[in-house]
Amino acid sequence: KAGVDYGDVEYGTAPTFLFALTSYLEALKSQPDAGEPLDWITEMYPKLVAYYDWLKEHQQGPRPDTFAWTRLKNGQYPGSGMPTYPRGRGDGKEMHLDALCWMLFYAQHLQDLALFLGEDGTRFAQDHERYLDSLNRYHLDTNSKLYYDVVYIDDATDTVTHSGHFGLVSLFPLIVTHVRSDAVPLAATLRKLKNTLVTPHGLASLDKTDKAHVASSPWCGGVHIGMNFLVLNALK
Repeated sequence: KAGVDYGDVEYGTAPTFLFALTSYLEALKSQPDAGEPLDWITEMYPKLVAYYDWLKEHQQGPRPDTFAWTRLKNGQYPGSGMPTYPRGRGDGKEMHLDALCWMLFYAQHLQDLALFLGEDGTRFAQDHERYLDSLNRYHLDTNSKLYYDVVYIDDATDTVTHSGHFGLVSLFPLIVTHVRSDAVPLAATLRKLKNTLVTPHGLASLDKTDKAHVASSPWCGGVHIGMNFLVLNALK
């Protein structure tokens, strides 16, 4: 089913399964006698495309090629996998950085999978390019060279207000490897990470100086082992 039913609210969830699928396909393609794609991969492809299209429609943000998680009445965003991470006001003007990065990741891997299966992946490549444009157009703070959620966009001027919360969400362009190793934003992100997220136990989920920081919360200041692994995997 596309999305998870939560009372009268239906929301999409982050496609974390892509990491496992990507690792499997890379291992499969590395085998000289891999042969034809396995039947289950061929059968799964339309379902992966269907969920991608569902997310494009149901998690769309206030501008084309932007995305936002569904906000529940309790102020949480469970679809992101980080329900209590500090976001915006839930007024329909938000653009969530990690949601866009997941769609970048999804489009890239559907394009790769289409090629592997002999399908046409052109539309995923086109989506990918537009999502990259949105990443830098809306989410990159031109002064700090850091990536943030957008909490508000002015309809008259198309100017955005960034959340200013530096934490796991700001690392998503790094996690899904859409920031090149020679890019200015990567250097700025790593410098900020070193100064504000590093703890003796791993990377904190939120800047230690942020007013929303709560050390006991896995998404507002605590150390989340799974996310630490993804950051390390991106840096290797």
